[in-house]
Amino acid sequence: MPPMSMIDIGGGFPGDNQGTYREGQPTFQQIAATVRNAVKDFKADPEHPKNVRFIAEPGRYFVSRSTTIATKVYSRKGGKSGQQALYVDDGVYGSFNNVVYDHYHPKPETLKSVIDPSVEVAKIPTAVFGPTCDGLDQICAGDQTLLERAEVGDWLIFRNMGAYTHTASFVFNGYTHIPKKLHCVSTGDYEESGFSSDED
Repeated sequence: MPPMSMIDIGGGFPGDNQGTYREGQPTFQQIAATVRNAVKDFKADPEHPKNVRFIAEPGRYFVSRSTTIATKVYSRKGGKSGQQALYVDDGVYGSFNNVVYDHYHPKPETLKSVIDPSVEVAKIPTAVFGPTCDGLDQICAGDQTLLERAEVGDWLIFRNMGAYTHTASFVFNGYTHIPKKLHCVSTGDYEESGFSSDED
């Protein structure tokens, strides 16, 4: 065999989504520092070839922040008893398949709290379910999610949904993940962002 010239250390790198996977896991920066030290040790060993190129596959790190998903609450239960269950128009058979296949723990926010984060509202345990009525179609567990009381018609925002989401979804019982509209919003001033609403 010809001398080895490349080593692919693979993927599994986290993105900008601390707390959405298993708690206590290392950050991207910590992993990168460990990899750098390992490459340095490899090249320092006189028995290892010197001209080996190391590559990695940090796809999630690059794209996780690229997408925010907005889901609409179409039904709810509870609220007065100190907990609530919300039913939204996307689920694990759609954009949230990463909950099942990628061990993801989405962190919902209400659109109201995103627009005005200065308003402090009491939060209660909240379970969030997708639209299929299938027992597996649960996005957030009630014992792991705190959210202010939401009403039918409210929007829930899920950040860092650019990796392993809609690309792996499929149609289930007639439900599709394909949105009717996509909106691109600049991180700059809202008035200059070119944001289009459903009324446009």
